Amino acid sequence: SAPVFPTPAEPKASPAPKEAPQTSIPEGAEELGEGSKLIYFTATFADGRTSSYAIHTDAETVGDALIAYDLIKGDPGDYGLYVTIVCGEALDWDADHMYWAFYENGEYAMTGVDATPVSDGMSYAFVATEG
Repeated sequence: SAPVFPTPAEPKASPAPKEAPQTSIPEGAEELGEGSKLIYFTATFADGRTSSYAIHTDAETVGDALIAYDLIKGDPGDYGLYVTIVCGEALDWDADHMYWAFYENGEYAMTGVDATPVSDGMSYAFVATEG
């Protein structure tokens, strides 16, 4: 049979967190908002629990879309918004050496959440990560 090559919608195998972010709407995801674009968001907490959302939005950036529904909070930093709270769960680098890693379609994001444009159909995730 012919070899199967990954498409851009599939996460590539890489040293990833314990649980790779979802690339499609998980069963039981909470649907939020109204808007012309639909994005998928998953939070993976330090204990392995997940919360998933399908968000309809007209926001320009993923950060704006997530902040609008109180899914993330953070502090301004030299490189944009430093996310400290996701879905009500805080991580403290100084105390726990953990941070919220941001993923786009299963890959570690190359831009911060507040600089990442909303793309219809894309999956985004924050994963509690030990540093």
